[in-house]
Amino acid sequence: MLAVKLQEDAGVDIVTEGEQARQHFVHGFLEKVEGIDFAHKVEMAPERSLQGDGAQVVAPLTLKGRVHADEARVGRTHTRHKLKFTLPGAR
Repeated sequence: MLAVKLQEDAGVDIVTEGEQARQHFVHGFLEKVEGIDFAHKVEMAPERSLQGDGAQVVAPLTLKGRVHADEARVGRTHTRHKLKFTLPGAR
């Protein structure tokens, strides 16, 4: 929660928890989406931001829960400021 405290001290109105709970920017989001296969990864294009293996879409995509519910719950215990979270988008 150091990230939240530093932002509050700097006068930031809408703070972020610093994405410390995520294992990966994209995978943290995709873990809450049904239809993604993490067990059978495929090699991704060697672009700077997507190097390595990636999950596959194997069925229609549906949300199976709130993406940042756990982070929001923890963040709420440490600040009264509004919270923000980043989400990956289409490329």
